[in-house]
Formats: sequence, structure tokens, C-alpha cells
Amino acid sequence: MTPLPEREQHEPMTFWIRRKSSAVLEEAIKQSTFVYATSARNRSINWPTVNPEKAADQITEQIAGDKEISIIFGREDRGLTNEELQLANTHIEIPANPEYPVLNIAMSVQMLLNKFF
Repeated sequence: MTPLPEREQHEPMTFWIRRKSSAVLEEAIKQSTFVYATSARNRSINWPTVNPEKAADQITEQIAGDKEISIIFGREDRGLTNEELQLANTHIEIPANPEYPVLNIAMSVQMLLNKFF
């Protein structure tokens, strides 16, 4: 497990939940130094992919360096589109049953955030 730096533990972490359009999403993440996008499905497009543990390590290090971080979570029924995923620097693949890789937003957030504590 990767604890957040002491000075950051009591500050809020902001997460963007995709709602309407990529344009709105682009506006929400434009101030971010690093953008992570989550998915439970393996994609055919090849970009940097990490598991939740590695993501927690990277994010903790980036926060300690005063970087702005965004984490994008997709829709429960189909996740993020390839267009939305391409807005991210890194893809976080959340482990799930390959026969039914659908996770609700609460489970996705929980599976990622528990790696920080």
C-alpha cells in the first residue's frame, strides 16, 4: 500500500466522473499535469497501462511533487470511449471478471482508492 504524503492526507482529492461530452471532460482536465483513465477492460489500442497498485505509487509521487492529477472514471455499462481514454497519459486497468468486466462507479473508485491507504 502507498500512503499519501503526510501534508496531503487531509486535503481533498478530486475525481472527474464523465457525464456529458468529451468537450466537458477536456475542460475539466485541462489544468492537470497527469491524467489517468480507468477501465476494467483490456483495449486493443496500445498506450501506457498500469494496475491500481502501480497507479497509486505514481499518483502519490506526483502529488508529492505538487502536480495536478485527474482520474477519469467511465460509465457503468460501457466505460470510457477510446476518444476519452486518449485524453489520458496513463490507463489504469482495474481487475475484473473477463466474462463480465462491468464495475459500477463505487466499486471502481473503491478498488483504486484502497491502494492509497
